[in-house]
Amino acid sequence: MARPTNIRSDVIWPNRAELEGFGSLQAMTANRGPRGGRPITAFYLNKEQTLLVAMFSRTEKAKEVRATLAQVFAAYRRSDLVSAATAFQVLQTFTEALRPAADNAALVALE
Repeated sequence: MARPTNIRSDVIWPNRAELEGFGSLQAMTANRGPRGGRPITAFYLNKEQTLLVAMFSRTEKAKEVRATLAQVFAAYRRSDLVSAATAFQVLQTFTEALRPAADNAALVALE
């Protein structure tokens, strides 16, 4: 996007109906600075709305978001997603927390 400030006129307003399908579109009008000036509208988007804005935008970062979304969706369809609960082990004791460090130190000593 050549001018990030155009996100409101180029992305949010034209796609308002679709964005509102994921919750109300929270907006607040404010002045830019202490001397006033032309008021702006600030939008407060939820996660789903933010993802949609990234999908609608034609920027390099949005391109990365779209690629990641496609990869995650493909992994979901293949049942390859790992739940966050199973991806991380919550250690219950201080001894459990020290064990990986001790194992790593033993490996380093062997090298």
